[in-house]
Amino acid sequence: MVEPAKDEQHHCALSLKVGAEALAQALSNAITGREWQILRHALLVADDSGLHITSTDTETQIEERLDAACDVNGMCTADVGLLKAALNGLTGDIQLKINGQRLELRQGRRRYHFDSLDPATFPLLDAGEEQQLDIDASRLAAAFNRVLWAAGKNDHRPCLNGVYLGKGHAITTNGHIGALIPVGESLNSEIIIPRGAIPLIVGNLVADGARAFVGRPGGGLAPNSIVVVSDRRTVRVQLIAGAYPDCLKTFDVRDDAIARISFDADELAGALVRIMPFAEQSLMAGGNLHRLEITAKGAVMRIYAPHSDAREEIKCEVDGEKMDTVFDGAYLVGLIKGARGCRVTWHWCGDDGARLKPSLFTLMEGDEARADEHIITHLRR
Repeated sequence: MVEPAKDEQHHCALSLKVGAEALAQALSNAITGREWQILRHALLVADDSGLHITSTDTETQIEERLDAACDVNGMCTADVGLLKAALNGLTGDIQLKINGQRLELRQGRRRYHFDSLDPATFPLLDAGEEQQLDIDASRLAAAFNRVLWAAGKNDHRPCLNGVYLGKGHAITTNGHIGALIPVGESLNSEIIIPRGAIPLIVGNLVADGARAFVGRPGGGLAPNSIVVVSDRRTVRVQLIAGAYPDCLKTFDVRDDAIARISFDADELAGALVRIMPFAEQSLMAGGNLHRLEITAKGAVMRIYAPHSDAREEIKCEVDGEKMDTVFDGAYLVGLIKGARGCRVTWHWCGDDGARLKPSLFTLMEGDEARADEHIITHLRR
């Protein structure tokens, strides 16, 4: 961070030229909050490396670096929405300059002025000490994408509303479904990343020069944030506090399977698109799930939607006993979205009526087995 120049009103000075389109794009990626006026602003910092734009909602923070010709290094804040409006449709360079306590935007005869708050009050997330994760960034991005479907949504147990990273795995569960993939990382601590921040993190992990870190405030033992740094952007996300359930043993059900049913994910995806609207009749009949009755025997898997005459069939291969079970169709849809193009093996552990046994799903991509594993618990009849 630069040591800002000050004007006579003790407000930070700044003067630079930057591309209007690049600035508008950076602001479109900004994260803002509504609670305080300062959260509707972005922090603009000009130094010898260009213009840095930081935005936050106090849980997630994004910093973007733009190429800019800085005449006076310094910092200020500006309302993101108003600045975006003033940039709408502009091309070419614009000039940004602090004039008194206001930020001025100029291009030709155009003039816009924005109130600038004291940049010292901008709520930057605590950086602390950072430990780099010994994981390939693209591999970590793929792992997050493959397990995200099983993360909780607004669960009353906050730890389930995120992706767990630790013990060499990325894991998600909401108590009924789960997904796991080995990542081979060497993180000493276990962390839980909020579900809603995963797309933003993944987007930065696949950018040029991406590296991932965990932040420890004050050098403490417990990490409080995950940081992804690429050539042009830094994303910092506050972690979910709490302990994640030890669910590794839940995936160890291969030996309990009494049938293994293999099928093409794309065929099941098409069948689900057609039959799921009929499964919604279960909701209208007073249920709270998209119930599907599924059987598999010989070379055919049949899918029925209760409360309707809808039925689908797909080709399959059954090794073991006949399968006859009831599933929430929404969970199958979530699983299959990440399995397109794969051959799926459904390890069915039966239904003894006394307890709900999870089914394990494994994937083959071409001739290679994918490392991710997925579980879904069936429904009581």
